Amino acid sequence: MKVSIVIPWCNRAEIAKSLPKNAEWLAATQAEVVIVSSACDVKRLRELIAPHSYPGIRLLHIEGVEHFNKPECLNLGAFLSRTDWVLTLDADIILSNDFIDSALQAIADRERFATVKEVAELGPEIRLLPSDPQGAIVQRIITTQVVHENGHTASIEYGVDKHGTRSGVGLVLVRREHFIAVQGLNSSLRGWGYEDFDFQIRLQLGGGLERVSLGRAQHVSHPPALSAAVSHSRNIALAWQNYAQGKLDGTYNNDVDRLQDKVVELTV
Repeated sequence: MKVSIVIPWCNRAEIAKSLPKNAEWLAATQAEVVIVSSACDVKRLRELIAPHSYPGIRLLHIEGVEHFNKPECLNLGAFLSRTDWVLTLDADIILSNDFIDSALQAIADRERFATVKEVAELGPEIRLLPSDPQGAIVQRIITTQVVHENGHTASIEYGVDKHGTRSGVGLVLVRREHFIAVQGLNSSLRGWGYEDFDFQIRLQLGGGLERVSLGRAQHVSHPPALSAAVSHSRNIALAWQNYAQGKLDGTYNNDVDRLQDKVVELTV
């Protein structure tokens, strides 16, 4: 095993489609797959993945929590992973077969981390660009650069085209020691949205790493969470308040201390 794939899960049936389609590159890379669930139906998860069992799957469940928290799941998954590299992967994402090898080649010997350049919709198309699909606007890209007083600069971008193909900001391949150095993700960013941008910004500002964007993936289409817009706005405000106050750490140690005794490893 050379990479640990950490997948946070809470009642996403799409994993039954993504897992078999990821099987080829999982087998080729001999990846460890760490699925971390909380506040969900574990029996349903077992049913979804049973027909597509992959020998490297580990199923971890955080017991006794009332609400699903994606950063908590990712932090605990990284803590319990067994390789030098961590890839944060959503349950509804299908990666191209060559992403892992290409990304490792681009970042392995340098102070870098990798993200996925393009994510296209699979199945019923959900257009994310508020424009006429037949109109003149082909793509919209929003780029943000942040310069910190410590001398580090962060650059993030979000692009989406008229067909729904967009940047894969939530998919990050990073050396495990770098993940821990910035204290992983921030579980104070609750709900859905911006926890992935925040992680990338802190890897650059706090960790001094360079972001590399490459490769493609597919997203198993589904309707967006109704509460996503509210939590996204709240998380943006909190994250930028943290940067302004010089707070560039996530909540890795705190989450591990609070939750590691509540994690049970289940049979698949």
